[in-house]
Order: sequence, then C-alpha cells, then structure tokens
Amino acid sequence: DYLLSRMDVTSCISYRNFASCMGDSRLLNKVDAYIQEHLLQISEDEIEVVSITVWVSLEADAKMDILKQVV
Repeated sequence: DYLLSRMDVTSCISYRNFASCMGDSRLLNKVDAYIQEHLLQISEDEIEVVSITVWVSLEADAKMDILKQVV
C-alpha cells in the first residue's frame, strides 16, 4: 500500500510495469484501476506511445467508459 500512496499520473505506468514484472496481481489490479480513472490526465502528461500502451492494456468496458467521457 506504500507504493499506491506514492503513485501519481507520472509514475503509474512505471508502477504497472513493476507490478507486472513481480507478478503481483493485487498491485497490478489497483494500478490498472488508477490508470482507468486517470487516463485522460495520463495521456496529457505522457508521450503518445505510452498513452497507446495504456489504452491497449485496458479492458473493452473501460475503453467505452472513457470514450463516452471524451465524446
């Protein structure tokens, strides 16, 4: 939970990579939820390639929710 308390839109992609490499599904799920909630901010702060990586990692339902917000 320490990592989650330190996470922000500029660090969440690195946290996701760390959780994935460590095989920590609990942390990975929480980071993914954070990414879904903050995707618009993340995409504004990160380069386009990272935004695409985040987008690809999301489930279809999460993508639809975000698209509804954007459109």
